[in-house]
Parts: sequence; C-alpha cells; structure tokens
Amino acid sequence: MREAKSATRGVVVLHESPGAHPSESPGHLVNRHGPSSQAGAGAPDEVPNDRSVASAEATAAPEPPAPELPPVYPLVYHFSDQELLANSPQVPAEVIQRIRDAFEKEAGVGELEETDPEYQRRWKLAQPSAEERFRTLFGWQAWSEFLRRSQIEGRGE
Repeated sequence: MREAKSATRGVVVLHESPGAHPSESPGHLVNRHGPSSQAGAGAPDEVPNDRSVASAEATAAPEPPAPELPPVYPLVYHFSDQELLANSPQVPAEVIQRIRDAFEKEAGVGELEETDPEYQRRWKLAQPSAEERFRTLFGWQAWSEFLRRSQIEGRGE
C-alpha cells in the first residue's frame, strides 16, 4: 500500500492508495467533527491518526527565538524638563527627577557594569515601571503624544 502526504489548512492528511480499505491501513483518516457536522459544506476537515500526527510534529522546525532588543531609556529621558512641564504645568519639576532617580536606582545605573547580565535584567524590569509612573503623572493622552513625538524625532535612540 502506498501513502502520500499533503497539507490541507495546516493539517497533514494521509491519502491512501486506491482500493485500500481503511481498516487495513495504520494511516486511515478520521473526521474531527463527526459524520454530520459538515453536511453540505464540501469535504470534511480530516486529521490523521495518532501515529501520523507524531511524525508530522517531529518534522516541524522549531521557531527561532525573538531577537534581543537593546535597552531603551524611558520616555521621561527623551525630553528636557522644560518640554515636559510645558505640556503638564501641574506636574512639579521635582517629580520628573524622582521618576528618573527611581529608574536609575532600580536599574542599577552607577552600581553595575553595562555588560553585566544583572544590569540588563534590572533595566528591563525598571523601564516599564518608569513608563507607568510617567503615564500616571502626565496622563495617557500626554504620554501618547510624547511617545509619538519621540518616535518621529528619533529621540532616545
């Protein structure tokens, strides 16, 4: 008996040789939805038996890991105090410096070498915290506008 493989909607389906009875073949097809779920809709979705699935999974290539992005300074560093305060006069200048100081302490700036994996780990944890503090003080609308300007102007790179 000869078997050929083809892919249908991301599922490997085994096609049997003409004249072969499904009970005689270890690669017989099974309908995933049952006999009446696809009435009038054309060919039913079919999946191979467990043995075929295992061989298909074994040949699937693993996805490559996502590339490591370089650390990015929080948005509060992309603008001067004057630029930040011009849009949000209700925020005291001291608060902006406190956000920066908290980030530097959490990230280990000045304590650890930039090449130290611990420094990079701490930076990745501190960066979202600084962004959250910035959004909380300035509001989503102001934060979004600063982010848009930063991206357009190429700040923080």
